[in-house]
Formats: sequence, structure tokens, C-alpha cells
Amino acid sequence: MRIIMFMFFMVGLVLLLVNCAATHPEDIDTEPPSKPILIPHIGTVGDLVLNPELFVWEDALGWDGKPINDNNNGIDSMSGGDWIRLQWERVFDNVGVSRIDIYRFSDMMGQQETDPIGTVSGAVVEFEDFMIGVDPRVGVEWNYFIIAYDHAGNYAVSDTVSFMLTEKPILDTPEAGVRLNNDSLRSTLFSWNYASGSAADFRFLVFAEDDDGEVGRLVWSKDLLSNTEHMTMYEGIDLERGRRYWWRVDTKGWPIDEFGTIRSGSKSVMRSFEMGM
Repeated sequence: MRIIMFMFFMVGLVLLLVNCAATHPEDIDTEPPSKPILIPHIGTVGDLVLNPELFVWEDALGWDGKPINDNNNGIDSMSGGDWIRLQWERVFDNVGVSRIDIYRFSDMMGQQETDPIGTVSGAVVEFEDFMIGVDPRVGVEWNYFIIAYDHAGNYAVSDTVSFMLTEKPILDTPEAGVRLNNDSLRSTLFSWNYASGSAADFRFLVFAEDDDGEVGRLVWSKDLLSNTEHMTMYEGIDLERGRRYWWRVDTKGWPIDEFGTIRSGSKSVMRSFEMGM
């Protein structure tokens, strides 16, 4: 009987010690994740910067040190829908990030209260950089920030980034999939419709399709410095025969920040054309 009582006593003592150890202040995680870094709008595909040493125009670079493309320029509009894409750097935590909550507010709307618009949870927040599309209201400059939580409930808040989505150009001619050669290409009128005056100017872009069937490198672009110009012709280098190419029209508008970066715009859908053999 004494042995049984002693065993119960020892089991209770062990449970008490385990409970005390688990709740010891030194074992409670109070360290928040690293501060999330939202990437502001760096520029638009086709942007050039002047090299002050060589006095030549060079491709503007994205956050990864490569020429600006649709995946390395921070917060931006997205082709194919009325969406804004957010990008942030990887968030670190000593025990792991549990989730990231996304918020927005707008001074233009007189909306000072934050509006929760999405949550990213699980292992996806561990990426080196992460992109997510959010559905904004066209013509409103939205301010975005994110809050990262770890599994213990600690959190860290990012700074804000801003962007305003303008109306998208609607592509008109030529029709999708048209077959051209280098002579007919230079006489083909690329045109689009645009109902609003919210764009400061347009940028016409032509991309080559890569060997995997994806839209690849930028071949040529042209800025039309008036939002009343809704057409242009191709004036770039001869294109490779037997390859598919894609074109779209981007808009750029206001506002412009203190660094001269335009924080608004939109992208039309992509449309293809074929170069005959």
C-alpha cells in the first residue's frame, strides 16, 4: 500500500515539475518576427535610367538587381484584371511565422480605419519573396501594410506602401493570333480604347515568348506621352520568324512621389501575334 501511495506521489511530483517547467517565464516565447518589408513600387517594365558616368540610358533595375520585369518591381498593377500585386521580403522568426495579415486604408476615401483584406498562412510565408493580388477600387490610392504573427502570438508590423489602380486599356487591333512578317508588322496598326483620362501616358510593349511557352523578355517599348494617343506602329528590330510574340499597353499616371516614381497605373491583357516563316 505504501508503495502504491509512493508511486502516486512521484507521478504527481513529476507532473507538477513538468507543468512548472512548461510555464517558466524563460520558456515563453516573447520575441516577435522580423519586421516585414513591403516592397514599394520601383518602376514599370521598360523604364530607363541615365548612367551619369557613361551618359547612356540603361535598363532600370528591380529589387533583385535585374532589369525591371513584372515580378521584381514591388507593388504594381497586374495584367488581365483589376488587381494590385503586393510583394514583401521573407519574414524570419525564431520558432516560425504563423500567418501574415494584410490591411489597407485610403486618405482619398476619408477612410482612416484599417480594412483587413486577406490572410496568408502556413509555409508559403517562408518564401524569399511573396506576391499576392488584392482587388482595389479603380481610381483610389490605397495604402497597404502587413502584420506578421508567430506561433506564440507575437507580431511585427510593416511600413506602408501605396498605389492607385487606373482603368485598363482595352486592346482593339490587330486581333489575337494574327500572322505577320517583318514587312507587314511595320505597317500594322496596334490600337486600343481608353475611356478615362486618368492615365498620364501609355507605354506600348512587345515581348517574345520563351521556349517554355511563357511570356519572356521585353523586345521593344514605346511611350506615348499623351493619353489621347491610342495607336502606334512597331518600330523595333526585326523579329524572329516562327516565334510567337505578345503585346500589351500599360498606363502610367499620378501621383508621383518625392523620388519621381509614379505610383499609379494599369496593364491591359496580353495579346499574341505570330511571325510567319
